[in-house]
Amino acid sequence: MLIPVAFWALYTEGWPLWVLMGLCFLLIAYEWAMLIPKIPCLKEKVGFSLIGFVYVPFAFYCYFLLSELDYKFHLILIVLIWVSDIAAYFTGKIVGGPKLLPKFSPNKTWAGGVGAVLGPVLFMLAIYSFVFPPIGDQANPYSITLMAALAALIGVSGQVGDLSISYLKRKAKVKDTGSLLPGHGGALDRLDSLLLASVVVASAMFWISI
Repeated sequence: MLIPVAFWALYTEGWPLWVLMGLCFLLIAYEWAMLIPKIPCLKEKVGFSLIGFVYVPFAFYCYFLLSELDYKFHLILIVLIWVSDIAAYFTGKIVGGPKLLPKFSPNKTWAGGVGAVLGPVLFMLAIYSFVFPPIGDQANPYSITLMAALAALIGVSGQVGDLSISYLKRKAKVKDTGSLLPGHGGALDRLDSLLLASVVVASAMFWISI
């Protein structure tokens, strides 16, 4: 039910995007703050508090920067994160095999991790000519090789972001960061991959442009 609303806000940009980003920021900041008192170690409480204070606003700032670029990179990022999560889930379920980092997340497998990276790459190769058509006689600045590499980077950073929040939840001894979405946890559970991926992709696009 929320997917059409999110896509409408992401595609139209303007105030709908600002409202969506603002609501997501407030929810994630609240959920992060609610996890801190549940961490038993004082040093870890302070550490995770400082990380959250810097990381969450900076990740949203990076996502905002992506919305200022051509080709709606903020929308592409969302789609590739979803593709990565879906590919990781089904690859992990079908192939199985050894666990990736059981201390962080007991259900993730190496097979799922590979799927999380290959899924966005294959999807980008499939949609490239549609999303990045030729610009007259000019060469497209976003080559298929570049975008495939960016898709792989999104897959890797998304998985690392997911594992990082899983580690935070383990420290807080909770299954979910919140109960906003029944059966899916909180906003941070749904957007954990997007946060780090936004920072990494915005940094990559800045490096490409210089």
